[in-house]
Amino acid sequence: MTKRATMNDIALAAGVSQATVSLVLNDVPNARVSAETRARVRALAESMGYALKAGARAVSSRVIGLLIDDVSSTPFAAPFIEGARAEAARHGAIVSLICTGADPAAEDAALQMFHAVGAAGVLYASLVTRPVSPPRLLSQLPAVLLNCHDRDHGYAAVTPGDVMGAFNATAA
Repeated sequence: MTKRATMNDIALAAGVSQATVSLVLNDVPNARVSAETRARVRALAESMGYALKAGARAVSSRVIGLLIDDVSSTPFAAPFIEGARAEAARHGAIVSLICTGADPAAEDAALQMFHAVGAAGVLYASLVTRPVSPPRLLSQLPAVLLNCHDRDHGYAAVTPGDVMGAFNATAA
């Protein structure tokens, strides 16, 4: 029995990310992928016998997107990601992580992909607590900001209490 090709297999063969393969194979509108890359990904998918599963949208409703700006600048990234994974698993869902480097184009591509596959929602996260300007496409899915907040308070946000804690500790 031969192993069925996955999007990761196609991505490795094409020299692109798994997210790019997903954008191409799911025909995500307005994805910033060149015609040459699209053709290469589709040709490889066909030659490897890859086909999207029927009912893929039903399965993806148990997917939660996690957009995070950075995973390498702090030792807290792994526990942060593991916490999201563990909580999603408690609810029968999986987390699909995309590190965007805070690049608006990468954020838009990831959000287009999550929208196209019918993800249950998105966690938009920053490893440094800060105000953010969430991408416009974030409003197309249920979303929660983690370790950041938008200035207009248009999104639910979970932030640590370390600033207020430090203030209270030194005010006495």
